[in-house]
Amino acid sequence: MMRFIRNRSVAVLTLTLGAWLFAGAAGAADCSGTGTDGTAFEGRTFEGEVKTNKKSAKVTVDLKTKKKEKMREITIRQGGDPVPFAFHPGAAVTGLKDDPDKINKGDWLRICGPRSALATPRWAYAIEVIPKQDSAVDVE
Repeated sequence: MMRFIRNRSVAVLTLTLGAWLFAGAAGAADCSGTGTDGTAFEGRTFEGEVKTNKKSAKVTVDLKTKKKEKMREITIRQGGDPVPFAFHPGAAVTGLKDDPDKINKGDWLRICGPRSALATPRWAYAIEVIPKQDSAVDVE
């Protein structure tokens, strides 16, 4: 019985390692660039409809000016699931709108965020406002 468990453990470990190596190679960054403050970033692209855009109670401190300001948070709905982001201090808004205050509920965004889904806070490095996507699929 013990020999079976040991062999099974080795098999599970081998499969896990193989899957991890495969996912690592496939999980390469699909967006990268430089923020307005000069920081380089690379991450994963998220796309969806804006659910909320607000300044939160959390406070960030700009290390250069020592100025405190409220952190701006934005939540998009991607595939029906809400995905929250915090604006990175060097994030630039491009596309149809160029000001974070002008982003409204219902706008469509393409956000470059961290590859890890567990990153806290989940920074939005680059935000692009894109034309509204039609969620319905035509079937002919």
